[in-house]
Amino acid sequence: MTKRAHWDNSAGPIDPAATNRLFLTEHEWATVKAAVDRIIPADDLTPSASDAGVVMYIDRYLSPGLEYIYATDLADCLAKLG
Repeated sequence: MTKRAHWDNSAGPIDPAATNRLFLTEHEWATVKAAVDRIIPADDLTPSASDAGVVMYIDRYLSPGLEYIYATDLADCLAKLG
């Protein structure tokens, strides 16, 4: 049985055209970009991870105002598992 999440989803959708950083500093952005591009580099057929928006996704995931993406009651979830 699926239950509806109990956290607020007031932040709304993320603008895919946005280019500004919300959470990461310039240095952190460059570090994350280097790391993800090392894991998924560009080749002749596919873009790199950063070209695919992975750094932006991580920045948005960590930014304030999007707390609804985090599980808010981990202890309760773990208790139900075990």
